[in-house]
Amino acid sequence: MDKQTLDQNWDQLRQKYGVYLRMLETIPEDKYHTHPVPGVRTPAEMVVHVSGTVIRDIAQGVAKGEITSDESEDGKTAKDLKTKAALLAFARTCWTDASAAVAKTGDAQLTAMVPTHWHLTIPGWVGYTTLSD
Repeated sequence: MDKQTLDQNWDQLRQKYGVYLRMLETIPEDKYHTHPVPGVRTPAEMVVHVSGTVIRDIAQGVAKGEITSDESEDGKTAKDLKTKAALLAFARTCWTDASAAVAKTGDAQLTAMVPTHWHLTIPGWVGYTTLSD
């Protein structure tokens, strides 16, 4: 993957993320901090994980040369975001932060080997391919 391909893929992900945001808007306020499925993250925890750990942290990590997100904090962060409005603002801010990182990412970052908190090192472009999964 080169910078031109990243930019094209990012635009496609932007469109998918817009659908994701509209889906988040449909979740009733009183359901964000509930466990509709036992043993699975709450919707609020999923927002923090997808928007923060996956989208923002991978994009920023590739740009800076190391992915260092701490998924163990997802639950606490979700609890701190008490309202639907706060969760939606978090999701939008994560996208803005990730987009800023993508704008700074070039071919050098995409081909560099990037250490991760998952105890493996990946080429930067691999981080971006995981975002569309």
